[in-house]
Amino acid sequence: MEITYRSIGIYFDVAGNLIGIPMSTAITEKWGEILVSIEPVTELKAGYTDSELEHFILTVLSKSFAYHPIGFPTGESILQKFKGAKSWKACVKEFGYVFITWRKDEGYTITPYWQSRKAKYAFLGFDNKEMRWVTPPGSSFGQLAKGFRAAMKLSPIGPQESPPQ
Repeated sequence: MEITYRSIGIYFDVAGNLIGIPMSTAITEKWGEILVSIEPVTELKAGYTDSELEHFILTVLSKSFAYHPIGFPTGESILQKFKGAKSWKACVKEFGYVFITWRKDEGYTITPYWQSRKAKYAFLGFDNKEMRWVTPPGSSFGQLAKGFRAAMKLSPIGPQESPPQ
C-alpha cells in the first residue's frame, strides 16, 4: 500500500534539544479512527546543523504509521514513559511543541503549538501561523529545517493562560 500521509510531533526545550514522536491511527469504539503517538522516540541534542535537523525530521516521519494501536491509549503517554515523568504536567512544563505533516499531493505542513494551562496542559495549534511546502520529501533540501526553526520561535515553552499573540 502506498503511503500518502505521515505526521509527527516534536517537543523541544529552551536549549533546543528535540524529542521526535511519530504518529499513527488507532481504532476506538467511541471515536472511530484517531491520531495517537507511537514509539519509537527519537532524540536530537542541541547544536545540530540544518542538515542534521532535516535528517532527524525525515527519520521520525519515516516511522509514523509503522503500526496501528488498538483502542484509545491509557496510562502514561509515550513522552512520559520516555522522560520517566510521574505526570503529564511535570513532563511537558518545560517544552514547546511543533506538529509536522506530510501529504504526498500537498507536501509539508509545519504548525507551531502552544500549551494551555486551562486545558490541562494540552498543546493547541496556531492555525493562522501555519507554514506550508508543496514539495515532496527531499526535493527542497533545507526548507524543512528552516520552516521548523521558524515554528520553534512561534511556539512558547511552558504553559500559557491564553494563546500568545
